[in-house]
Amino acid sequence: MPLHKPRTINLTSVAQLNKLPTKQVFSGIYRIGEINTNSKLNTSKILNIDLHDATAFQVGQCESSLLNWLPTKLYQLVQVKGYVEHTTSTVQILEIEPFVGMENINVLQNLPRILCADSIWLDRLINVRKGIESPSLGRFVDTLFSDDEIAFSFLQVPASSKFHHNQIGGLLSHSVEAAEITYGLDYANEGLRDIASVAALLHDIGKVRTLGNNLKSTTIGKMVGHDSLTLEICANALKELDQAWSDAALTLRHIWTCASAGAKYGFESNSTLATKVQYADRLSVARFYDKQIFKASNKTKGLAWDGKKYFWRPSDEVLNNERSRLCVIPNLR
Repeated sequence: MPLHKPRTINLTSVAQLNKLPTKQVFSGIYRIGEINTNSKLNTSKILNIDLHDATAFQVGQCESSLLNWLPTKLYQLVQVKGYVEHTTSTVQILEIEPFVGMENINVLQNLPRILCADSIWLDRLINVRKGIESPSLGRFVDTLFSDDEIAFSFLQVPASSKFHHNQIGGLLSHSVEAAEITYGLDYANEGLRDIASVAALLHDIGKVRTLGNNLKSTTIGKMVGHDSLTLEICANALKELDQAWSDAALTLRHIWTCASAGAKYGFESNSTLATKVQYADRLSVARFYDKQIFKASNKTKGLAWDGKKYFWRPSDEVLNNERSRLCVIPNLR
């Protein structure tokens, strides 16, 4: 069935739009991707526009006259209104214009999923953000990721060029995993848990400047350590957090800059939150090497050799009937 030509909406046809089923009409904020002339319709008046967010991307159609402005960058935020054609499920765009500002939007939900090598980690990043109950720390994370340069790099760059998580999207997967591990540890209250989780999520944020999605170090990465850039990158967000919850801002600074155990230089850790973040970081790295070595060795248990040392996984316990009976706890009532 041929595609329908998008309707032209004017004052006399708004009532017709309002008669469409609610589930067919949509209005929201998206990222604008590629824009192409619809060759299937043999006309230069109809455009195909890629609309992106954290869930997927959808191609929408509109008359070229509706796009009377030019995007200033790829994945620019746009406000879109449209509907879905009942007979073809084609998305028809009625209004599309640049969206200015980041207030009152779900920042992570509007990141382009297409930038992720393994998009499951974007879903898990969004879940980490949902788990932050502190309004101040939630705004802190949103403020940081509202900077496209930071956010897009965070989704794409590796966590290292030669060592752990050294693949496209490695920083995202390592950071999210560290935050998940940290979140699951024991805390006296939710506020402490939120501080530690945010600290773990962003402990390597300096790598958005020191590593590129070509898996190589940038110029600054060859001259400045990523740890030295953390406070610089988070400076504006930390200033806001200073006003909302100064102790949380101070604790984040301490966690990101204190020395790890055995280090010769730096302030000694004086918070168990720092210890927990460092533990989660190390565990995420250890998990990566374990998965890589056993995958390369085509093994699931036993000893696996990485060229320098052995990695060990015990086999599963074999239960027999006698063992099963011994493990049954009798009803003492």
